[in-house]
Amino acid sequence: MMRNKHPFTLLEIMVCIAILGLMAGAIGWNIKGLLHRSKSQHAKERLRNHLEELQILALTHQADIEVDLIVRGNKVYYKDLTDEPIKYLTGKENLLSDNCEGVSPRKYIIHSDGRIE
Repeated sequence: MMRNKHPFTLLEIMVCIAILGLMAGAIGWNIKGLLHRSKSQHAKERLRNHLEELQILALTHQADIEVDLIVRGNKVYYKDLTDEPIKYLTGKENLLSDNCEGVSPRKYIIHSDGRIE
């Protein structure tokens, strides 16, 4: 028995392309959200690591250290200050994240006994 081969019609091809376009749009939208969350998580980890390093410095040098979070637009900076001459602290603003929304300015104080407020 011989079968007749029928090619796809233009309508079937257009429907498939439309479905693929919708799927790609939904996936792209989800990836954008995942990237934003990843950047925010990375900024939090960097800040946590920096606070731990400063906590060690405060314990080592028996000095109080202040850390200010500064928000300008979508960029978040941190600035570490102390009255003691600790060579690792610059007192300059360091970029924490270049695209982080929803962060409010804060001040952390690391006491000489290691407590963080």
